[in-house]
Amino acid sequence: MLDETAQQRILTVARTGNNSKQALGYFRLAVGLFYLSEIMVDKEIDFDTLHKQYNRFIGDQIGVGHSITSVLQFMSGEKVMAVIHSERFMHAFMDNFGVPFHHIPLMLLVNLEVSKKISKVPIDGPLHRWIMKQQERIAQHQPAPAEPPH
Repeated sequence: MLDETAQQRILTVARTGNNSKQALGYFRLAVGLFYLSEIMVDKEIDFDTLHKQYNRFIGDQIGVGHSITSVLQFMSGEKVMAVIHSERFMHAFMDNFGVPFHHIPLMLLVNLEVSKKISKVPIDGPLHRWIMKQQERIAQHQPAPAEPPH
């Protein structure tokens, strides 16, 4: 559940960004990954209540008009690539939420497959290729790559 502790952890991850644009990306991905980790469980979920809670938090933090839907859309587009390539983000998210790295590509893949199915857009693209590379590395027990040079 998106309680006060989870909200503070998300904000902590966002604050690790170097500037407001990066912090916004960190916020969106942290919220989205936390949301996916919350719904990928074997229990009944009241999605209306859950979405109201997330939408209120997201709107309060980054502005009216933003929602869990827009966060999940961000997570399935090319703009998320800058965030997933950030070693700083990955460490901050994993440290604050105790999520192992191998769960992140899986959550991103589930979100990508659902969003592309809804929009009827092909799944292939930079994010899908990154996910596949990470899953291959994980299967071969290789460490995650460092942040690419800028």
